[in-house]
Amino acid sequence: MGDTIKIAFAFIPDGIIGKLSRPLRDENVEVKVFGEDILERTDELLNCSLFVIDFSGDRGLAKKVLKKIRDLSGIIRILIIVPVDQISILEKEFGLYDDYLNKPFKPEHLLYKIKLNIRLINLFKKGLSSIEHFNLLSDIASKLARAENFYDTLHLVAKRIADYLGVMRCSIMVVMEGEKEMIMVSTSDNDRLFKLHLKLEKYPEVREIIKLKRPLEISDVSKSVILKDFNRNLKEVGIKYICLIPINDINEFMGLIFVRDNREQSLPAVELDFLTLVGEIIGIFFNNSRFLSDVRSTTKSLTSELESMEYTLSRLREDRDFLNDLIQDAIEGIIITNIDGQILVINKTTEKMLGYSGSEVIEKMRIQDLLPQEYSEDIIDEFHTRRFGSRTTISMGKKLFVSKKREAIPVILTARMIGHSQEFSGIIWQFIDMRELINAQEKLAELTENLEIARKKAFTAALAATAAHEMNQPLQSIMGYVELLTKRAKEGTIEYKYLQTINQECERMAQIIKNIASITTFKTKEYVGSAKIIDIGDDEGEKE
Repeated sequence: MGDTIKIAFAFIPDGIIGKLSRPLRDENVEVKVFGEDILERTDELLNCSLFVIDFSGDRGLAKKVLKKIRDLSGIIRILIIVPVDQISILEKEFGLYDDYLNKPFKPEHLLYKIKLNIRLINLFKKGLSSIEHFNLLSDIASKLARAENFYDTLHLVAKRIADYLGVMRCSIMVVMEGEKEMIMVSTSDNDRLFKLHLKLEKYPEVREIIKLKRPLEISDVSKSVILKDFNRNLKEVGIKYICLIPINDINEFMGLIFVRDNREQSLPAVELDFLTLVGEIIGIFFNNSRFLSDVRSTTKSLTSELESMEYTLSRLREDRDFLNDLIQDAIEGIIITNIDGQILVINKTTEKMLGYSGSEVIEKMRIQDLLPQEYSEDIIDEFHTRRFGSRTTISMGKKLFVSKKREAIPVILTARMIGHSQEFSGIIWQFIDMRELINAQEKLAELTENLEIARKKAFTAALAATAAHEMNQPLQSIMGYVELLTKRAKEGTIEYKYLQTINQECERMAQIIKNIASITTFKTKEYVGSAKIIDIGDDEGEKE
């Protein structure tokens, strides 16, 4: 069992402290309780490692206490408790606390927070080789404790580490379930560079860290796979040194701190030990927050989405290939003529397309007879004009053929000379019926539009579910308090009537939130002026 840790409680109800006493004794914690006389007992506070204070009562007194503690000691960790509806206090009093807990809470919630801070305190004790180390550890722990956007916060943490060590780049990476893949979640010199994937089977250095769970230095990067494949551009800027520091919590490997620099010497042993502590602190917050599970679930979601997209693309490619096959097999025509345009040969596709049999056209008709009258006589001259020089294959562009039934058929026409450029003997006219392709393009455009509509509906449904979830929590708190006030109010009083009205409106709001949460598609209705809003009042047909 380690050294005893002293924890001070101020303005915390005796009932909660009583429930925490036994589990805290099991953690080798000595508890001190303070009330209104706290300013007179400041000396006792200075012997404590953690100070827990309820910030929702006499805030003036609480603030005086916190400022006095901060003036006398920068080592004591401070955990403040604030009501959920007064969260703005956290920003106003930013420098006065290290961690916070929202109120109302259950005793086990407070116990969880205390145990987390005890682990941090023990880490701080291990890392107090210098005041600079302590300040950096405190700064990193505070940033992680207050993090609203973990990606932004981890970028700042990586930057602080890189600045402190004086290295070129520091990244933070998370290992996925199964330890087969890692994702870069932040890097010091680029706040937009994240979510890069690495397959661990390619990196023996990382697998060694997972096995040994201790830092690994690579002084000769020319022999390392990790730099070559991870970022080839880094080699160009003179990277010579790599240090990989595991991010652990207890015995669980969660990721690593990836340091790169152009130094030729290793980091001092004291700095490696310090970085190991930083890795443990990051590991604590990974394990005690939803960040790691969110990264993993998001990656799974993205992987599933990519697989779905690949499947959709595969189906689209199959449809495209099928349409191409249809075009090639069914509507590509060939007509061979002499230099004057007299038809010598036609293929079966041409017969089917134009409705003529070979016996009706061969040596009896000219290609000009198959074209609209307005440009039929010019087709041979156009060919000679376009073939200026030594070219033998000429794209004639879009043309119209006229079928036996006098139907205009759009085609893409190509003409190829038979024989030498000076003395050619004929022309091969190759053309593709554009009708199927035009229909296919229209169908593809329609499918694309439908896919976009489906995507927007899916996004709307997801957004609606998220909004409903976030609105429901504060609404339940309001309804709970209204219920408590209603029980205290006398029937028939104006207060009772107001509370009944509030409760009815809350019930109506709950139904609206329920409707929002169950939206799978939507329709709009007219609103003020020319605006339109989503109709969420319809209970039939629009929700699952």
